[in-house]
Amino acid sequence: GYRVLLIDLDSQASLTNLFGVTPELDPDMPTSYDLIRSEGPLPASDIIRKTNFPTVADPEGSELNQVHLAYSPEEELTFKFGRQVVILDNHRFVGDVGWRQNQQTFDAASFLWAPTAALDVFYAFVDNVNRVFGDDSPVGDHRMASNLVNVGYDVEGWGRAAAYAYLLDYDSVDTNSTNTLGARFAGAHAFDSFELLYGAELASQSDTAANPNDVDQDYL
Repeated sequence: GYRVLLIDLDSQASLTNLFGVTPELDPDMPTSYDLIRSEGPLPASDIIRKTNFPTVADPEGSELNQVHLAYSPEEELTFKFGRQVVILDNHRFVGDVGWRQNQQTFDAASFLWAPTAALDVFYAFVDNVNRVFGDDSPVGDHRMASNLVNVGYDVEGWGRAAAYAYLLDYDSVDTNSTNTLGARFAGAHAFDSFELLYGAELASQSDTAANPNDVDQDYL
């Protein structure tokens, strides 16, 4: 067989967690950042960690997936309170990790306002993220006090435009506390002999709250 090197550049270290390594519990553990930093980078041999066992990416377990109260004072407005699924745009920043057996959900208070068929406004205050690793994992929950805002508009015949602000203030993992502001447009348009699919997104992310890192990144 082949030896495979997996490189985890995700700030939440999801891939690393799958192999039973928890950076949050070992803050001095070298990461991929130490390999590429400009001052005193470490050799790759100090970063690479061997795995000696097969990984079960979806641990066995049972937990409460969703339970919430929903209230709609009028047809275009819905409030939800409790454990719920939140999926925004293309899942890039907020989603349910739907390809995993254990779905990610959010303990949150949210509302969705759709005053027209084309326009919708979503807001959520998130208290906790119930992650795919399950309640028995030390990183199975992420406590936070975060705000999610997403405004979308459907352009008939062309696609959907969206603007968003995801203001994440983690209690459990300070290095994940970031503010992300962005906009995207994606859709499809039919021509006489073919259909054109397209999408573009621009976002800017910065550190916030107690994050000790200097985060200033653009995403395209």
